[in-house]
Amino acid sequence: MLDPIDKLVRVAGGRGAYPPMSIRVRSNGLRNQFNGKRFESFGKILADELANRAGLKRDTRVLEIGCGCGRFAFGLSDVLEDGAYTGIDIDAPSIAAATDNAFLSRKKFRFEHLDVRNAEYNPTGKVAANEYRFEFDDDSFHVVFLVSVFTHMLPDDVKNYIKEIGRMLKPGGHLVFTTFVMDAGTTFDGNNFVYGTGPYRSSHPEMHEICVGYYTDFIDACLKEAGLERTGEPVYSTKGRTVPNVETTEFGQDLIIACKA
Repeated sequence: MLDPIDKLVRVAGGRGAYPPMSIRVRSNGLRNQFNGKRFESFGKILADELANRAGLKRDTRVLEIGCGCGRFAFGLSDVLEDGAYTGIDIDAPSIAAATDNAFLSRKKFRFEHLDVRNAEYNPTGKVAANEYRFEFDDDSFHVVFLVSVFTHMLPDDVKNYIKEIGRMLKPGGHLVFTTFVMDAGTTFDGNNFVYGTGPYRSSHPEMHEICVGYYTDFIDACLKEAGLERTGEPVYSTKGRTVPNVETTEFGQDLIIACKA
């Protein structure tokens, strides 16, 4: 019901190219989504992070896993040359909206549906996440990034995805992803991560995939097996908690950056 009003406000504010609010909220949440300002600002924040931490240039070949309806595709549209971006996601309506978007089509950005099972977002998916092989060749991308994807996946799934990312990255390429780093404490932005055992904790008692955080020992082990290595300490979000004497980001989750030898 809010879509027509949202569109009028977006057009007046120069954000008319963005998908309807009813689509944006599917992967970006309801909070502050009206008028598209938050959608726009988070896209630009991540574009800056990728440029500063992963050497993003105009001809960088980029894969985003969990692209939703294209929030970061819009954010990268002024940075990347035409055809340099590919986005995949398990939410079919979001992918359809991104594929049909006139602005992103002019940029020749590609979008593909990923029919992988996920208890929260795609419970009827054909393939389990811990068994999935991405349909891209080895050494295909300079940068692969995931925003709020591993925060909805369990350890075996994360391990397989990182292994596949290591295969798809070019030598010297970068993996950038967000998570909630449990080493800094199991409370983040008012959520208590007290469920689960071993390498992860969840804030949800029944469906752990709703919100998952990880310890860096597990992440490092996954990276090593995939031929990747962290480039430094996690970059901690200023939104969730205060961690003294660490590098921080304005993004809403903690950042991990790794490189392929």
